[in-house]
Amino acid sequence: MVGEMTPSTSESVPLIGVFFSCCMLVVSASVVFTVVVLNLHFRAADTHIMSPLLKKVLLEWMPWLFMMSRPGYRFSRGKCLVDKRDNFVRIVEKRLDQKIISSDPATDAQLILLHRLYTELDEITKRFLEEDEKERIETDWKFAAMVVDRACLIIFTLFITLFTCALMFSAPHIMA
Repeated sequence: MVGEMTPSTSESVPLIGVFFSCCMLVVSASVVFTVVVLNLHFRAADTHIMSPLLKKVLLEWMPWLFMMSRPGYRFSRGKCLVDKRDNFVRIVEKRLDQKIISSDPATDAQLILLHRLYTELDEITKRFLEEDEKERIETDWKFAAMVVDRACLIIFTLFITLFTCALMFSAPHIMA
């Protein structure tokens, strides 16, 4: 359409038509990659599991390459290092699992109540840990979407810049 609107003395496509065609190609590709990024961003832990290779590429190598930071993680030489939490909960669980022998009925009643309390707290703790694991998986997907988005930004910027420069240098220069 742009080629038909612009006056042309030869059968070649005007440079502005080539530029608009390139821009339309980039816009079309960006719409496709926007759908991919949104798909990654809204993935749930119940329906999608990230493969180890995808984790390595999207959560370690590419963020390190693009100098991206992530709370709770640090990148060193292409590897993702997780900040560790202390194992206080496991130490308490081991101590509570030990049986305490007593001959006093009041102490036995207290131990039974404490054991019930422990089992309830253990169940609640397991639910919280499951929720934390689901949240971690969803956060991984969201960070992977950010990495893909950053990669698209860099690729499209380079493509537009290089194509514009190539188009400018291919234009005929008229010397006066």
